[in-house]
Amino acid sequence: MRYTALSTGFLIFLSIASISYADDFVPEGETDVTFSANVLTLDGDDTGGDIDLQFGNTLGETLQWDSVNARFSLSDSLDLQSQELINIRIENLVSAPICDAGKLGQIYYNTSDKLTYSCDGAGIWNPFENALNATIEFPVVQARRTTSFTLPTTYGDVDLDTTDLENDVSTLDHDDTLRDRIDIGATAMYQIIYGYTAGGSATGTHEARARVRVNDTSVLPGSESVNKNYQGEFSTTSASFLANLSAGDFISLQLQRDATVDVTQDEIYFSIIKLEGIKGDPGVPGADGAPGSVGLGTNENVFTLDQDDSGGDVTLQFGTTLAEFIRWDDTNSRFLLSADLDLASAQLINTRFENLPSAPSCDALSTGRVYYDTVLSKPLVCDGTDWVELGSGGGSSTPQPLATALYRDSSSTNINSAATDNIVPWNIEDFEDSTFLHDTVTNNSRVAVTKTAKYLVSGSVNIVSTVQRYNGILKFRINGTTTLPVTFQPGYIRSASGQNETSLTFSTILDLNAGDYFEVLIDRESATGVATMIPNSSSLSVVQLVASGSAGSSTPFVESVSPPVIGTNSTFDITITGTGFIPDSTVSIPGFPGTINTTTVVSPTQIDLNITTVAVQNSYDIVIDNNGTDNTTWPGNGIDSLEVLQIVGTGAAGTYTESFETNFGSWVSSGLAAAWTRNNGGTGSAGTGPNGASAGATYIYTETSNPNFPNVQFGIQTTDFAHAESISFDYHMVGADIGVLELQTFYDGVWTTRFTLSGQQQGAQGDAYLNQFIDLSPFPVEGLRFFYTSGANFAGDTALDNIVIISS
Repeated sequence: MRYTALSTGFLIFLSIASISYADDFVPEGETDVTFSANVLTLDGDDTGGDIDLQFGNTLGETLQWDSVNARFSLSDSLDLQSQELINIRIENLVSAPICDAGKLGQIYYNTSDKLTYSCDGAGIWNPFENALNATIEFPVVQARRTTSFTLPTTYGDVDLDTTDLENDVSTLDHDDTLRDRIDIGATAMYQIIYGYTAGGSATGTHEARARVRVNDTSVLPGSESVNKNYQGEFSTTSASFLANLSAGDFISLQLQRDATVDVTQDEIYFSIIKLEGIKGDPGVPGADGAPGSVGLGTNENVFTLDQDDSGGDVTLQFGTTLAEFIRWDDTNSRFLLSADLDLASAQLINTRFENLPSAPSCDALSTGRVYYDTVLSKPLVCDGTDWVELGSGGGSSTPQPLATALYRDSSSTNINSAATDNIVPWNIEDFEDSTFLHDTVTNNSRVAVTKTAKYLVSGSVNIVSTVQRYNGILKFRINGTTTLPVTFQPGYIRSASGQNETSLTFSTILDLNAGDYFEVLIDRESATGVATMIPNSSSLSVVQLVASGSAGSSTPFVESVSPPVIGTNSTFDITITGTGFIPDSTVSIPGFPGTINTTTVVSPTQIDLNITTVAVQNSYDIVIDNNGTDNTTWPGNGIDSLEVLQIVGTGAAGTYTESFETNFGSWVSSGLAAAWTRNNGGTGSAGTGPNGASAGATYIYTETSNPNFPNVQFGIQTTDFAHAESISFDYHMVGADIGVLELQTFYDGVWTTRFTLSGQQQGAQGDAYLNQFIDLSPFPVEGLRFFYTSGANFAGDTALDNIVIISS
């Protein structure tokens, strides 16, 4: 049944009457319409079926009660004239409906995967939220000083002559004129990292200090570091901390020394990262809906309810028994619908989400409800349990607050021997978001979290020691039981006597559940002497990497490539495992001369490749790209450089001798962290390395000076001797920090160790090389590799010469 009432545009408040009626008016010829006490009832006799309120005979636009689907339906778009949608839920469906040109801009909430989707008009439903809940490329700047810097006796700014990375100058800018400054363009939380190596002659006491100052006035909390050693030459210091900075600020790195002259070696680096998340652009508006059909009813364009202005709620009711309605809620000054509103693919025009300063209740009945948080300045959607950010897969960058905390310690905690785990206390809170729970008095070593997420934990522990040799050992402990290793820069120092200071900088990512807590533990290698923490110089920064809500393109995290070694002139299937892969992920292999035939994203944790190689031997990086964000974008994001596609050769019978006089001969680098070096004469490091070659004038060796220690891997290999029966070689291994030398054979995609030698083998640098013979006849051989892992410090130069291979 159809009733004709209102004018074009559907001004739902039904006012500005062009004609007046008594409160008990019943339209002529409509026996099932009643009107009393400010309520107009359509279908008063409960005939049932669809009930239409039509606007104009010719116009034919309608507000309909859809009896089949039990909801209201409008024949065209709804303009709320900048008013809010109050207490609204997006349509809930278990699977995607049809998406075509007529549905462009339509949205729905999927109750199966708990994501919100929009139709692109071409059959694709795009998720608003990022299912991986990860962040992508942050604004970052990295600058360096490439020339030496003499430390002044009072703090002085460091001019940085090189800008390595600067991806958003409006947010972070290395000043082109005042080269000691990094200009801050946005008010936010920042992670700041610096590092340098300073020293001088191996006499006296060397003390170097560093800090970061803002606006040439105040020192940032947690930025200060100190390194002190006695009769040492060089020592490396770095720091990583968090800081709240404002738009218009600038920061500078400052260094200072004591009376003994100290000059920086290698390079000084200074990196700043703005911590933020990502959400995307709004979708394209959908097309207008189709007009309604023509019906009968009143000839007036405006029908006014409550013409006598008696006040209170005013209701347009559909059916006496059905009693569905649209009501003017006089108390809250808003319209109420008694059931869902179906716009029939028409648009919501000029509308705003409900504005609230805090989150209302979110439960199963509220699934899909949306509101705009006026404090967070973002829209949120209820997933049935929690409020999460309503984002966009488009990936445009707008700030998303991340939970952060910065702690420091002012005590002088004693560091016992390696037999005891020493718990690092944190008795100062510089700042702490509600995500973290920490007490500065009771169990102040513990930092607890209230949300399940990944957390970036970094900082430094500064130590003073009287022992002659000191090496700090850091660990994390979860919930008092589970102990994890730490990625850190070791604080190894060695001196004849006196007081020594060093900074141990650490950084790792922890997977924590709500209610978990973690602690930082420190031991030392030496069992005698005294070692204590330096008051007010150790800091701990914590960042929640996965914030509640959305992000744009996620950052892929590569864990492994299988198989890691394949042959030449053939086609192979390669499996890449990791996290963060998306359907649009692409794979590239920079410098690879072969062909990537197919790329298949199997799941968020697996990508399969089919590739064809050519007759080229080399190692290559695998790069996964998620719409412009790849696995080499920022430090610590998985394994970026892998030993892959190392081609396996064949070889010929006979005797092969190599002494590296003109080049590396048949040997090539394995593509590991460090490469073997050709050399003649000494290696340049006191107390380690030979004085010359064993055969001829040239040999190869591992240069283990900074940064090639500790546990840095060197590899050199050949695939020209597929049927090697034996190998012999001369070696020279002298130095306090000699690591582990291995001879490995390759077969069927796997490297296997056949010989191992560790520790110092000669007594002095001038001693003769030793010779080693290895019988390879029991093993299938497609390749050979010398694999060396460096020791604890720089005195680990290991040399090889006079290699002889006999092949059948």
